[in-house]
Amino acid sequence: SSSSSPDYYFQKSLQHWPTNPAAHSLLANYHRMNSLSSVEEICEHYIKAAEYARTWRRRAMDFLQSEEEEEVEVEDMNAKEWVELLVLNGALDVDYIGEDSEDEGEDEEKEGRITGDGGNEKEEEGGEEYSSSQVEATASFMSAFLLSTMSRHEDALPHLRKFRLSHRIHPNVWKEAQKCQPRHCKGNVIEARKNGGKVRTDNDKACDDASSARERNDPTVFFPPRMYHGSAAGSS
Repeated sequence: SSSSSPDYYFQKSLQHWPTNPAAHSLLANYHRMNSLSSVEEICEHYIKAAEYARTWRRRAMDFLQSEEEEEVEVEDMNAKEWVELLVLNGALDVDYIGEDSEDEGEDEEKEGRITGDGGNEKEEEGGEEYSSSQVEATASFMSAFLLSTMSRHEDALPHLRKFRLSHRIHPNVWKEAQKCQPRHCKGNVIEARKNGGKVRTDNDKACDDASSARERNDPTVFFPPRMYHGSAAGSS
């Protein structure tokens, strides 16, 4: 029944907490893996998940740093502990990593973290005590990926800048790669599943032609020798 599907619970979660980053990200994953929505709609959920994760992490950190000497108690409940458990850890996938950690693996760990707005890493006052949000990292990666598949390369840049990248895949590479990807509409995919067959599109011929050209080592199949130096970390 619809009331027992993952989609139902994700939607219910967003009714109670519309800016829940984890719910937006999981809903996008579920719709993407099951072809339940358009690429645009799925990408919008990832973009929201990344945006809300950054916003809620900032709010949570501001709250945890406030009244540092005085614990906020509500009916024997430690509010800061619940913020850590439910918001940081549960909804954002943020971990406590300790203050001013200088472990041997710190540099390797930092490579997997996202940075602050505009590609500049920001640390909390008094030392970085919490990791970046893995929900934001995953959602930002998927946002950049899906925006690139839709040829919205400039829109993908803010998401790419979070990952300390010096280069990005040239838009022409995306363009050529998409020639070999049949662009099924949602209805055709469902119809193909029903019939147990394959819906062949106009792009299939382009894919066949491109494959044949590569086999012949056709010199007309090439990418212009241009690089977007520093485009991911700076200008486009």
